[in-house]
Amino acid sequence: MEKGRNYKTKLALVSRAAVGLLLLLSSFTKAGDLETFVNLLLQYGFPAVVWAAPAIVIIEALAGVCLLLNIYPKQASLFSAGMIAVFSVVFLYGYLFRDITDCGCFGKTALLKLPPWATFVRNAVLLLLLFVSWRFSDHATPAVRRKYIIALGTLLLVTFFTGYTFSHRKGQGKAHPLYQQSVKETVLPQLLHTSPDSTYLVVIFSYRCDGCWNYFENVKRYNDPAIADRLVVLSVGKDSAGVFNDYFLPDFEIREVEEKTVARLTQVVPAMLYIAGDTVRHVVQGTILTRYLFEKNYLQTY
Repeated sequence: MEKGRNYKTKLALVSRAAVGLLLLLSSFTKAGDLETFVNLLLQYGFPAVVWAAPAIVIIEALAGVCLLLNIYPKQASLFSAGMIAVFSVVFLYGYLFRDITDCGCFGKTALLKLPPWATFVRNAVLLLLLFVSWRFSDHATPAVRRKYIIALGTLLLVTFFTGYTFSHRKGQGKAHPLYQQSVKETVLPQLLHTSPDSTYLVVIFSYRCDGCWNYFENVKRYNDPAIADRLVVLSVGKDSAGVFNDYFLPDFEIREVEEKTVARLTQVVPAMLYIAGDTVRHVVQGTILTRYLFEKNYLQTY
């Protein structure tokens, strides 16, 4: 009898550790680049939830810490199961109705991304592990002071990275990897032909991004040689119903490109690249500035 109980206790311990580590990894990868996670929420069509993005990351880290350190294990298992179930339902909605194939669980960490079917399988396995943890974990016992110190330190670290990457947005472009890069060293030659004596403004957006729709009237103002010799607009996905085209009536070509190609240019949409002398001179992410602000803040300093 005691042997069976010990086996179940160890099984619960392994289950908690596996899920806890995964939740912590997920929270730290999103905290390291919250802009990508915020952009994903916008693609789901939940602009009001954007400001809750830091809280989501911190709560995920809290659940992971409690599972790993065996702090209120039954409650932590039940809460984590509910959280994963909600995330799964939201991802299912995005996959079925908004053509989203990346759950965003691990930010932009490509090695941890899974196809949709594998994401649902993984979440089902996590729910099973959490059931085992909930069913066979001992009831909460007073945690030693060391556990609370470790938990608090971990949460403070996640909170710091989350707050830093949320406020230190990449809008100014000079920290972007493409800044001052030669065009030939990027994926851009696959998308357009450039000339050293011409200027180009490349706008990247997604039909699934509600924020991109909000900014598109600004895009139309850039179709002017006074800004750049050529405006190039790249889109992720397709306007299969023609709603976007019928509403905005763009008088320029919108070229559809694969998401994996766009990911080599930017992890955040919308985005703007200004090219001159076959070099990427400016990068703006997360917004399409009005023409006035772009000229004032970028072209006048170039």
